[in-house]
Amino acid sequence: FLEEQRVISKAHHFYSLLGCMLPPQVVENYYKLCIDSPGSSMMNIAAVSMGELRPRCGVLFVAVCDFDVFVADQPARFVVRFLNRLFSTFDSACTEAGPG
Repeated sequence: FLEEQRVISKAHHFYSLLGCMLPPQVVENYYKLCIDSPGSSMMNIAAVSMGELRPRCGVLFVAVCDFDVFVADQPARFVVRFLNRLFSTFDSACTEAGPG
């Protein structure tokens, strides 16, 4: 019983985190796979994969340290330009590195 509660708690945690980053239907499917799998355990959560092979595609999650402080007093135009330059730099680095 306690293990099942830990799994459900962990799945809720993942659900809330992923809900901020991914489309709702993807998050719902992931959550269902974690919870509805027979004999749900922490191992099941780690084993569930929602990934799909997509040639020449990648996903990059970035945490900019103190971003909220950095942009707090900046106009929206500045923030958008900053992020555009940042991600353009990532794009250029990926292009330079080439396929893997």
